[in-house]
Amino acid sequence: MANTIVRTGPVVHISAIDSDWLWSDTFASMNAIPVHSIQFNGAAQADRCIIKEGSAAGAAFFDFTVDNVYDQHPLYLNGLKLRPVLDFSAGVFTENSTVIFIFKI
Repeated sequence: MANTIVRTGPVVHISAIDSDWLWSDTFASMNAIPVHSIQFNGAAQADRCIIKEGSAAGAAFFDFTVDNVYDQHPLYLNGLKLRPVLDFSAGVFTENSTVIFIFKI
């Protein structure tokens, strides 16, 4: 299986998370992309989302662990140019967890 990725304009919705996602998977022609916000919707207590800069070995700039079922944790970046990477192996994702990126493109 692979991540389910739905892009609608500047919004990228990732669900059925079971592997890494790189910005270049969706925006192949861009070296970096202005990020408006990121939201992790955990589906179970202790779900954890880690997003790194540039690669799975990059520095984490988003690290959130769910305290309550269906916690929603947004991070507003106001167009900061990044190369976001959703690091599957460092996180914990249950079946209904989702990550939503909103880009300023």
